[in-house]
Parts: sequence; C-alpha cells; structure tokens
Amino acid sequence: PESEQLLSLESVPGVFLELAEHARRPGCASLLLIDEINRGNVARIFGELITLLEPDKRLGSDGNSTDQTVEVRLPGLSATRPVEVNFGEGNTVQVPDPFTLPRNVYVLASMNSVDKSVTPIDSALRRRFELIRLLPDVAAMAVHLGLDGWVPDALPDNPATEEELLSLGLVLLETLNEGIRHFLGPEYQLGQWYLARLPKVDAEVTEIRAALCEVWEQSLLPQLLDLFLGREEQLKEMLGLKKTGPVRWKEPRKEYQALGASPLIERVDATPAQVVSFLRRVARPPKSGETGDE
Repeated sequence: PESEQLLSLESVPGVFLELAEHARRPGCASLLLIDEINRGNVARIFGELITLLEPDKRLGSDGNSTDQTVEVRLPGLSATRPVEVNFGEGNTVQVPDPFTLPRNVYVLASMNSVDKSVTPIDSALRRRFELIRLLPDVAAMAVHLGLDGWVPDALPDNPATEEELLSLGLVLLETLNEGIRHFLGPEYQLGQWYLARLPKVDAEVTEIRAALCEVWEQSLLPQLLDLFLGREEQLKEMLGLKKTGPVRWKEPRKEYQALGASPLIERVDATPAQVVSFLRRVARPPKSGETGDE
C-alpha cells in the first residue's frame, strides 16, 4: 500500500476465509468444493492451512480452543492490516489474527489419480482426507438410458432392437474394463459416462446404432489405443483382433521385422452393421476353441 510506483496492493478475503468466518458463527457450517484438486501445487496453495485441516488441530465443537488447537499467521494479515468478511446488510466480521479454523468447515475434493498431466497429490495433504474411490457404475448408466432392470447376460447374438443395442454398449464397456483391470489396474477403467452420448431407449434404432458407432470410433477406441501404447499385444487379445474387420491387426513385412518393426492396430472404414457385429464379438468373446464371426 505504501508503494511509490503507482501500484496498490490490498489484502482481501478469499473464499476459504469467507467460509471459515461463516462457520464460526453459531449453528453454521460451510462446505468447500474443489474440482480437480491435483491440477495445482496443492501444498503451496493451502500453505499453513494444511495443518489446520486436521480435525484435532481445529477449534472444539463449542467454538473454543482446545489443548491441540493450532493458531497460524496468514500472509497479508496483521494487526495493522486487518481483513474483513462482509456477509451483506452491514454484517461484517474481522478475520482473527492469529487464525484458527472452526471444526465445521468441510472440504470435498475430486481428482483423477492416474492423470498423466499432473503431479501426485502431496502426501501430507492426502492423509488429511478420507479417500473414496469412485469406480465405473454401468448399472447406473443403464437406468440413465431407460433400461430399468437391465441384465448384462441377456445380450443376443445379433443386437437389433433399441434395448439390445444399448445393452451392447453397456456390456462392451464392462468387457473392456475387465481387460483394463487385469492389464493396467482398476484405476485405469473407463467411466460409464463415455456412453452418455447414446440416445435413450425411446430413440430410433438407426439413431442408437449410429451413436454407438460414434462412441466407439471417437471415444472408446482412441482411449484404448492411448492406454495400451507400447502394449498392443494385450489390446489385441482384449479385442480379439484378426487380419480383417473394422479394427484389424497388421503384421509388418518380414524384412521390416528383422529391423525391429512392430505390428499395428489400424481402423478401416466399415458400415454401422459391421461395427456392431465387431463390437458384439468384443463384448462377449467366443469361448476357447470357437472361432466367432470375422
């Protein structure tokens, strides 16, 4: 504030301080929702608040300090530079210095634990949260699509009706996730919302078939190719790939193999009927000794 370079800095309360002061009032509680928490340097963002997140380091349930309550000095907050929170209608409170955290401030955060573009969440912060794993829920997607009472084993050999094509999408996702669990681990499974683009059961057959093909070609297959990069043999086994079909296995020439060339998984143009037939074979692979359709 005393800068002579025409720059003025003023401390203002962020959302966390607003929530804390709201929860400090009798009978009140606050909830902070954080999406993709591991997108930032969480340890630096939270700073001293990491310590206060622990339940026993907060104020007691009666709002008073306990023997284990921790007080911290927050940056930009001092006796000569107080920060106030305005709740409207002239209701203004001053953030205490040193700062303590009320017991009834809750933090709910989401994260993708296998996201390659971010660093793992700081272990000091991780242990301050109760971790809940959210795994794919294909049955929930069945309800969303209007397939009440959906049974995965009721998939015919040649899906043709609205219900059968939607069921094919659901069983396909379950089958893919089974392979992913074994080869890569459960955290790499594909969520049910990959199928959210499918129309509901009251749509036309042609619309559902076209949407299913689009979901496979534009979402599921590219994701599988990325997950199994360098592990194509595993994906070949998962999909039961052959030398023909909408997705095929292509061996390099012998002279290329001698120089270290690897097989390719390639997609070729196919009709919706051919794609559906291929997906049906993937969704319920033939038993050992059976050949299945190309």
